[in-house]
Amino acid sequence: MSRVLSVGIGAVVIDKDNRILLVKRGHPPGEGYWAVPGGHLEYGEHIIEACLRELEEETSIRGIPLGVIWIDEIIPNDYPGCDEHFVLIDLLVEPLTTKVVPGSDAVQAGFYELSDPPSPITPPTSRLIRFIRKHLVRGEYVIEALKKHVLPLPGGQKWSIQ
Repeated sequence: MSRVLSVGIGAVVIDKDNRILLVKRGHPPGEGYWAVPGGHLEYGEHIIEACLRELEEETSIRGIPLGVIWIDEIIPNDYPGCDEHFVLIDLLVEPLTTKVVPGSDAVQAGFYELSDPPSPITPPTSRLIRFIRKHLVRGEYVIEALKKHVLPLPGGQKWSIQ
């Protein structure tokens, strides 16, 4: 076992039809599994920058981060061949565009119904979707319902598109 601890950053993106953006991972950990777009936090990189970078690299989508919506982890042996421990921090992101073009680590990408996500799905993403579905309000845009549950962005800052 390598005894490596890494931080993973994900983007939770919901479109106006209340579908969640998911990617089919092309590399370990979780190769072949569906998850929210995301990847490693690089040393010295702000979590907001990492979230938006990974989102655009994997799906070509740009958005506005609203806050931290989910924290989870992947521990060694959660997936075949995975001997790392990942702490996962997911930010809720309001999309500026919804045209998906898979890239880099994503074999496939698209928006999927919260009630019928593709499989296999990563355990952390499955738990996240259950959390989101629990807070759905009939007829309401999911992002509006979830805004009540986000932790503020680090430093309490608002994010604007540069």
